[in-house]
Amino acid sequence: MSKTVFLIFFTLVYISACAQPDRLASERKTKGVGSYVDKVYEVGPELKDCMGMVPQKCMVVDGGFFYDPIARFNHESGNTYQIKVRRTQIYDPTIPNGARMDASIYRYELLEIISKKKDNNL
Repeated sequence: MSKTVFLIFFTLVYISACAQPDRLASERKTKGVGSYVDKVYEVGPELKDCMGMVPQKCMVVDGGFFYDPIARFNHESGNTYQIKVRRTQIYDPTIPNGARMDASIYRYELLEIISKKKDNNL
């Protein structure tokens, strides 16, 4: 009897251990290179001087500088926007030389302009 219980227990542990790598593999598909998240941003009416690796003009997004371009989005000075953007991871920061040191690990793409309003404060 005890050998049967032990054998059943050992078999269940073995099966669950074998199934573990598949579960982890499916989690990795939703993280890392190729993973994405859709976000809504508030974009200010003016581009501001900012300093990345070199001086540049940055959008003000959610109150802070936004250093990366957003594909398919053309900021028109004097307008505030609420936009929906897809942020896709394009590099793995844990791999040496996977990207330039000054490069973002994300690509941003406009999905929708939710609102565009003329800012009368300018």
